[in-house]
Amino acid sequence: MSQTLLWYDLETFGRNPFHDRIAQFACIRTNENLEPVSAGTVLYCKLTPDYLPDPRACLIHGIDPQTVMSEGIREYDFARAIHTEMSKPGTCVLGFNSIHFDDEFIRNLLYRNLLDPYEREWQNGNSRWDVINLFRAAHDLRPDGMVWPIKENGKPSFKLTALSGANGIPHENAHDALHDVDATIKLTWILKQAQPKLFSWYWNHRTAESLRPLINVVGEEILLHTSAAYTSQYGCTAPVLPLSILPGRKDSIIAVDLREDIDVLFDMTTSEIRFAYFKSAEEYNKQKQNIDPDSEQLELFPYFSPNFKVPLVELKLNRCPYLAPWQILDDESAERLHIDKNLCLERTKKLRQNPDLVQKIIAVFSTVRTGTETNDPDYTIYSGGFFSNTDKSSLKSLHTALLEQEPQIVINNYCSHAWEDTRIPQMLYRLSARNWPEILTEEEQKKWKSFCAERILFPVVTHALDYNKFRRVIRECAKTASHEEKILLRKLLAYGRRIKAYCTSV
Repeated sequence: MSQTLLWYDLETFGRNPFHDRIAQFACIRTNENLEPVSAGTVLYCKLTPDYLPDPRACLIHGIDPQTVMSEGIREYDFARAIHTEMSKPGTCVLGFNSIHFDDEFIRNLLYRNLLDPYEREWQNGNSRWDVINLFRAAHDLRPDGMVWPIKENGKPSFKLTALSGANGIPHENAHDALHDVDATIKLTWILKQAQPKLFSWYWNHRTAESLRPLINVVGEEILLHTSAAYTSQYGCTAPVLPLSILPGRKDSIIAVDLREDIDVLFDMTTSEIRFAYFKSAEEYNKQKQNIDPDSEQLELFPYFSPNFKVPLVELKLNRCPYLAPWQILDDESAERLHIDKNLCLERTKKLRQNPDLVQKIIAVFSTVRTGTETNDPDYTIYSGGFFSNTDKSSLKSLHTALLEQEPQIVINNYCSHAWEDTRIPQMLYRLSARNWPEILTEEEQKKWKSFCAERILFPVVTHALDYNKFRRVIRECAKTASHEEKILLRKLLAYGRRIKAYCTSV
């Protein structure tokens, strides 16, 4: 099957993919030679009254709510259009930092609209990719042929605007999704010409299936792993030794970062490793307060320091990590990256001689973190599990019916359907209210307004803006805003007032 690449980018109204909404979607489809095979597409998505955008995000991309309300389409139609484009057989969907950001917004968009959030990533010869680690790997291992910008702190910059500007690609409309897509394609083409072998390696090893043959989980083969997590003034690549597949998670591999002191892994208990690996500043401060100054626990306190790093990393094979054989690390690259090859080999030998360590490390990762803080079905894409095959089949019938019949008829028919998953009836009601509020009964209208009021006055997730904070953020931003930015902030304020008035009206 011939492959096409669907390059895409999003502009969003915030950074939380579970809660925040997409403002703009843009895509360009190319062949494997990065030559466009179709015209670019740009879509805006209407906002719904159960959500307030983050003014700080609007100041970055310049898109205000009034624009998406006048030029956008309903969220359901927006989701279906993207799903259809991404589901075309033989499509590799990719972008610049898309795996960790844009793809999460797409998954939540599809899930919220009762479309399958995963099938488009693997069915019919489809896949996904993210080129940001391609640039990180080229910078570290094969830097010739491109200009690599440096930030003021001495670290390499992998911002799209910085890379495109340094390499002669005009990027005057940064944070416009279509211009970002175009810049990404042109920048990738330059790298592909400069380092074709590195490009081909990553392209051919972008899927979990293609990466598994590289993994030897008995500590036999060192790999090079390129990731933002390692970013320093030297680069973003570390030598790692895979130790184990996590039980029940075939795409998650636990590995040791061989640049770091591994002796702590032998000295620390499982609970100490877990705390130090997953710690946050809040957890650290709480732990510090609970330690008696005269306690022997103080001897362990370095493990709880915010600056202490456990030399472990989770390689998620289904998220397109850049992995390469240890043998490609030549002496010149090792010196540039400050990697002591002999020390890495010594640490590898020690790990091989202590197989009991693996069981301790597996126990560290036995608790799965969902990343959600509520049972509200809108936010349970990961914590709520997959829909059953029976429900999936019924949902496909629902979407087919929505193409052929009036929404009111379809929604009424499926409201009484015997769904196996208890989330679906509530999600179906919200789907209809967000997209076709005119079909709601008078009682349902009151219920919907009450729900919207609760969402904008008392959000159920941390960091979501309530109406008062929304106004405070606008006031703070206005203190340093330009004339054009103040116009945008006034539009946001007007939109917020209108939404509050709608939600609180009888």
